[in-house]
Amino acid sequence: MTSPAIHPPRSNAPADRRPRSSDALPSRAARPQVGIPDGAGAAWGLSRGDRWFLSVMLAVLAGLLTLHARRDAVRNAEPVTVVRTETEAVDYVFQIDPNAATWVEWSQLDGIGPTLAKRIVEDRKTNGPFLTAGDLNRVKGIGPKTLDKLRPHLAFGEVTTDGGQ
Repeated sequence: MTSPAIHPPRSNAPADRRPRSSDALPSRAARPQVGIPDGAGAAWGLSRGDRWFLSVMLAVLAGLLTLHARRDAVRNAEPVTVVRTETEAVDYVFQIDPNAATWVEWSQLDGIGPTLAKRIVEDRKTNGPFLTAGDLNRVKGIGPKTLDKLRPHLAFGEVTTDGGQ
């Protein structure tokens, strides 16, 4: 038996489309070098046109900065001065009615915190209204020094028997 002959595969392309030895690609040295920068700009990957554009923009920016600096120096702007008018001292003292003040109002006074303020309101509910400033001594936490600080802030109004809130 004879073995069948092996033939190279046939191409359906026309005969004139087959590559020829004369159609070989040009050598690498003969090809044009498009987009490959030369010189120092190659480190950043910039083409010659990109480097030219960047140089022009930097020159324009330097010129504008110089112009701005000169114009600013010519202005010799003086610092802004603030003129304040004389203010009068305010002799206003915040006052509360001890028999009507809430714990929030009490806590606004110097030396009275929220805990002591709630204790004052609770004492007023339990033991009745405060007739004088000295009656505040019955509240635990109020001593002579605290009472002296509170006296200018107390304004006793009508005494009510309901104890206020």
